[in-house]
Amino acid sequence: MTLAYDDFCKRVDEGEETAIDPYASEAPAEFFAVLSEVFFADPTLLLDEYPEVYALFARFYRQDPASRLGSRDETFDA
Repeated sequence: MTLAYDDFCKRVDEGEETAIDPYASEAPAEFFAVLSEVFFADPTLLLDEYPEVYALFARFYRQDPASRLGSRDETFDA
């Protein structure tokens, strides 16, 4: 999570337009909260942007919402 947070903050600080709400760069807790929302609302976005975080969330939440969309061959054992 730390590496993903640092990467996201750098992208936001450099002015990159991100598909993930830039508010996630405000603090690690906000990053967790915003990415948790993305995990459920737009799982393929999180899977594309930060696959390692997606895998962590799949284990943490014991769900693999991207697999339910049928748009990915990859699934994670939750």
